[in-house]
Amino acid sequence: TVKYFNIEVVDSLVIMCASDNNLVKRHTPLVLGNIAQNEDCRVTVGNRGGIEAIFLVLEDEDNAIQANALWALCNLMWYPSNQERAGRFMSEVISFLSASWLPIKTHACILLANLVYYNNNNRVRFLESDGSIEIVINYVRQKEDRSIVEANLRTLLSLSYLDQVAMWLGTDGDIIPLLISLLQVPLVSRDVMRYSLEIICNLCIHHVNRKKILDNAGIEALVSL
Repeated sequence: TVKYFNIEVVDSLVIMCASDNNLVKRHTPLVLGNIAQNEDCRVTVGNRGGIEAIFLVLEDEDNAIQANALWALCNLMWYPSNQERAGRFMSEVISFLSASWLPIKTHACILLANLVYYNNNNRVRFLESDGSIEIVINYVRQKEDRSIVEANLRTLLSLSYLDQVAMWLGTDGDIIPLLISLLQVPLVSRDVMRYSLEIICNLCIHHVNRKKILDNAGIEALVSL
């Protein structure tokens, strides 16, 4: 059925995002998020103003509407131009990280991870927000939900490709003991272990981080794998 979602249909969906009807605003992002699993549709939605329209939907205070809108944005981010469009709303995305309702928080964390994936502009935008990286690290420490831990590790993994961030994570961020603990049983998930291992690899570019890995029994943890 995706072939029927041509430019005219997408335009109609984008306009519907401005509806005053809560049911329309709740379900339109779901449709956009579903068709965004198709590459051509992701491109069309982005080019026709869909990203900006969904962020308009996010201004509604209804929890279900916000969660659905964030989910749709997560799917739309697998197109670089959509990452750039959404990156202009980085402060809004960061604000939803602290949401009290778990579905909103979960999708906000996943959206952030998708935003900074192979996108240096969005990495810089995120890092310019004071205290945001600490929020991401704390969510990993809390282990509140597997999806939240995985998403925030993905964010840290993307950020760790920046040399200065890799240095900070291992020193001031003091994340190495946490990462090593995530390699050991009880495992949160295999993906958590994989992302933690990949971050450790990136941190090893700095000697001070290599020493800290050694001092925290990181070699033993890695050999046991």
